[in-house]
Amino acid sequence: MPVTNKNAKVSFGVVTKWIRSLSPYTDFIHNARKYGHPIHKLIIGYTHGYDEEVLAQLRRLVDVDVVRVGGDESLVARLLRRGASLTDVKAILESPFTQRFGIATYGCYRNTVLLQAILNRTDYLLFFDTDVYPRLIVRHESDSDLSGIEWQEIDFVGRHLEYLTQEDVVITTSDYSGYYIIPPLKFDGLRELLIGLQKEGAYKFLMNSDRHRCLIVSHGGKPRVRETRKLLGGNLGLDLRHLDKLAPFFSSAYIHQGECILSRGEDTLLGPSVYSRGGRCLDIDLLIFHNTFGTFPKVPDLREDSVRNRFYHSCLGWIGRNPFLNWFLIEQGLQKGDLETILSRQEEYLARAAPKVAAHLKDKRFLSLPQAFATARHDLGRVVGEYHRVADGWENLVRLLARQREAAPRRVLVRKAAIREPAVEPEAMQRVA
Repeated sequence: MPVTNKNAKVSFGVVTKWIRSLSPYTDFIHNARKYGHPIHKLIIGYTHGYDEEVLAQLRRLVDVDVVRVGGDESLVARLLRRGASLTDVKAILESPFTQRFGIATYGCYRNTVLLQAILNRTDYLLFFDTDVYPRLIVRHESDSDLSGIEWQEIDFVGRHLEYLTQEDVVITTSDYSGYYIIPPLKFDGLRELLIGLQKEGAYKFLMNSDRHRCLIVSHGGKPRVRETRKLLGGNLGLDLRHLDKLAPFFSSAYIHQGECILSRGEDTLLGPSVYSRGGRCLDIDLLIFHNTFGTFPKVPDLREDSVRNRFYHSCLGWIGRNPFLNWFLIEQGLQKGDLETILSRQEEYLARAAPKVAAHLKDKRFLSLPQAFATARHDLGRVVGEYHRVADGWENLVRLLARQREAAPRRVLVRKAAIREPAVEPEAMQRVA
């Protein structure tokens, strides 16, 4: 059990377009209550709107903050009263596409919740997504189909705090159980597609999809905890008492065929940045259930429009991420090679794969993947500039807030516990991607 104190403030953070249902909020609230963890705040960053009755029911269970993503007036005003500059606040909470398209990047979503949590003096912020749940899918080793799986309850808050309260650990995270983000897919050209998307690590897994149907399960045994730089925003714990070791979330967007595409990878910066500042990140091996396509246990089928649409937009999101991701990894010394060579190789493989995947899925939209990559590559300079503005704004804001936190009366919170060194995650550079 975590070595913590009843005065420590633990908050949940969630990002969403709409707040229209009680689940999974109530799932995590009841799970925390069952295991004796008081929740300080449920902080929801939204863009489109919310159901008043849903909020009323949630507020009967927990203190709820709803914050509009893209420049919430109350949040901005609080930061300005603290002495922050409007330029820094806008860089962190808004993107160049906010006004033009009325959308927010994934980085803006999470930064909005993060800053709200900091201002509300949260000590530990635990993010979960609106399609995940506090339980595991476990399958016995001897079974290979859906008939052999079972649900296993877990202490979500307790497991994160068990490791988040340990020496120098600033972030805890883990992957998910459930269907993989890429549905079962095998065709002549799969390897080329995955190389172009920088997802080549999934090739062997997908080639065996006839056997496992792309269902990821938890082993359900003793956690295999390890150091990591790969973070997942929907299963993420942050120690906000160490703001000097944290970095902002960051992602951008680009225009493809008249549509604003949100790039993925908003949590890419956190792992390397934490390590460069003397902190640590742990994969705590807590594969909470992800209802990836919203139809579990039905096996996702790319012949269905909804599944194919999600996969297409996932491809566009990875394409938007990759030029900046590679630039960032090279800048951090986590990846070797020439950036232009790496990007040219990805663009070449996408050009080879696009007609094949379009023919296999009978969807001409996939023919445009090389064009999307060319746009994202062209926009790299703009994205790097956005990143520097966010990073600089964050440094300024964190210094300000940290000084104010130091000046305020402090509670006795947590005694950091010594731990045995977990195994270092191999091939950290590849796992980040």
